[in-house]
Amino acid sequence: MKTTFSIPALSLIILISGCNKDPDQSGCTDPIAINYEPQALSEDGSCTYNSASQSIWSDGEFGGWNGDMLTGAYTIQECQGFVLERIAIDSISGDFPAGDSTLVDSVQLRTTLVFLTDEDESHRSYFTLVNDRNARDFAEGSLRFECRIPEEGSPELFRVFIGGKLPQQGSCHPYRRSDYITVSTNSLNDSTFTPIEIPIRAFDKIMMANVEVVFGLEFDATSGQGLEVDNIRWTANKN
Repeated sequence: MKTTFSIPALSLIILISGCNKDPDQSGCTDPIAINYEPQALSEDGSCTYNSASQSIWSDGEFGGWNGDMLTGAYTIQECQGFVLERIAIDSISGDFPAGDSTLVDSVQLRTTLVFLTDEDESHRSYFTLVNDRNARDFAEGSLRFECRIPEEGSPELFRVFIGGKLPQQGSCHPYRRSDYITVSTNSLNDSTFTPIEIPIRAFDKIMMANVEVVFGLEFDATSGQGLEVDNIRWTANKN
């Protein structure tokens, strides 16, 4: 005899836990903080923030994110052309007669970076962090650097981009997070450095969560020409 079993319908109860948040969980609830905790429901006063200025390169030294020279260090990737370090004369003050030995003591020296084209007459390079960093609080800040025309000559224009992420495999083609900003060299000279400030405005806080690339530079020029640059940094405000 064939026996038929009746299987009662099962009532499935799905409990939705409100994004898995613990009602009692507290932490930093500010999205621009370094230690932002998206699961936190109440603020516990633990939020910490980035330094207001992040030095990328200054006077012969790479910087480190929040001063961390180990896991927060910067490196430079040369994609086209090349980059040299150069001992530069910044300024001389006062009048010095020929042969006056005090002249040497009055010369201000610093080590700069010179970005130059190769035989392809183009240059492309960028600075990147050893490990990505949360830079949400720089979304309304600026990129700042000082620039002048080197003795080799310079292009008429150069292009800068700010921020970005590298492809998983790594290459000289970072995923840009800003459009290129074109800068004319008409206002530059070969004796003093001109300060340049570019607002970091083309980002939202999510885009700034895991930044790797912090500064990219491109230009076309006669082989061997370029730009002399120093004091590259991000600032979070106008201070």
